[in-house]
Amino acid sequence: MIIARFRTLLLITWGTLVFSSHAAKPTSAKAEPASPAPPQATAPTFAMAAPPAWVRPYAPDTTPPTNPDSDGISYLLVDVQENLGQRASYYHEAHLITSDNGVQNGAAIGASFDPSYEKLTLHTIRILRGGQVLDRLDRSQVRLLQREREAESFLYDGAFTAQCQLEDVRVGDVVEYAYTVEGANPVLRGHYFASFATQWSIPMRRAIVRLIRPARQPLHFLAKNRTITPAITTDHGVTEWLWDESNVPLHHGDPNPPRGYNSFGIVQFSDFADWPEVVAGSCRSIESRRPILPTSTRSLPSCAG
Repeated sequence: MIIARFRTLLLITWGTLVFSSHAAKPTSAKAEPASPAPPQATAPTFAMAAPPAWVRPYAPDTTPPTNPDSDGISYLLVDVQENLGQRASYYHEAHLITSDNGVQNGAAIGASFDPSYEKLTLHTIRILRGGQVLDRLDRSQVRLLQREREAESFLYDGAFTAQCQLEDVRVGDVVEYAYTVEGANPVLRGHYFASFATQWSIPMRRAIVRLIRPARQPLHFLAKNRTITPAITTDHGVTEWLWDESNVPLHHGDPNPPRGYNSFGIVQFSDFADWPEVVAGSCRSIESRRPILPTSTRSLPSCAG
């Protein structure tokens, strides 16, 4: 259902660097396991509004592909834009339903967020059909589901998915949606790092990754497994990093890769200068959470030790 914002997040949690790997294929056609949201003191919610002013609009090319994917869904546009200064992430996708196989899966869309520190705003949910634009952004049709990570142990990660199952989706329809998630995990302590796919197991008509940040803010990037050519410009104190590529060819990955190995193209970003700085940030996170033991004279082991 969601491409998971087209990225991989690195989270430092209690000094452990956790890498959440992205799929080698957009997952807007597959729903994540989820359960209805349990009662809370403050129920999670979402907003509905136009895209923020810093977002650059891109329109999909809706021309039918010559060789559609066998899954019945052809991805026309995946557009990810991040504003590091505002801690905001914009996601925009358009996919074409090319056969009956794609009708059900291509009708399920959604956006994940953690309401404890993030705000979700839906901008667009619509169907493009024969020159018509059918607006499907309807609050009553969006369900908030809590994502299950270890359902058998009744463990949840605090994140929710705003999910919409579109009705009356037909072969030939283009499903388009966009949303923004604002906020950053406080455990990151103001740092930024992320990874975006630049290659998939299916063709991509157009892929865009755009990051804007204050020019004074450091940011390092590394492209892996595939050469890309970003444009980096600075204007009025704002630096823009932009990768915009059309007709990205599919990649045939190893069907049985070693655990942890990813042969698909990705680009990684971080404002950390090196690994020692990552470790130092992790240690500060641990130290700030050390419990006080009034009944013991023993001190907890230091992070450095």
